[in-house]
Amino acid sequence: MAIAAPEKPPEDQGLNTFEAYLASKHPGYGCDEGPVEFRNASVQAAYPDRHFYYVLTHARGIQPPFPNAMSLVAWIDDKAEVRPLDSYSPETFRSGLMKVSSTEEARRAAAAVLILAFGDPGEKRWRFEERWITVEKSRKG
Repeated sequence: MAIAAPEKPPEDQGLNTFEAYLASKHPGYGCDEGPVEFRNASVQAAYPDRHFYYVLTHARGIQPPFPNAMSLVAWIDDKAEVRPLDSYSPETFRSGLMKVSSTEEARRAAAAVLILAFGDPGEKRWRFEERWITVEKSRKG
């Protein structure tokens, strides 16, 4: 009786693109997690058609054990270009975000943006639950 070889998981082209980007734009970088797909239920609910990738260096209060430590979250566009998110520019979080038409959806979107901005899909250091977020409607949205 022959034993079947385990199936190899399909290659994630987005992850390959992200790894190539890191190697070219940030040679010699170091991190504690990643590069890997950013998997978080709140983010996936708020960005249904978007896949994010990340690297994360944990804050320790001391110098990291590797040079060029970095944390970065990005997505890959239709032209296979890496689009890093910039926590100083809220506009970078808008693309792909769900349309908000209720208070619940606004809370979900806000939680997802905060999770992405902090760059930790496991929310190990900071948790952002939708029920903890307050929203206020204005004339601008």
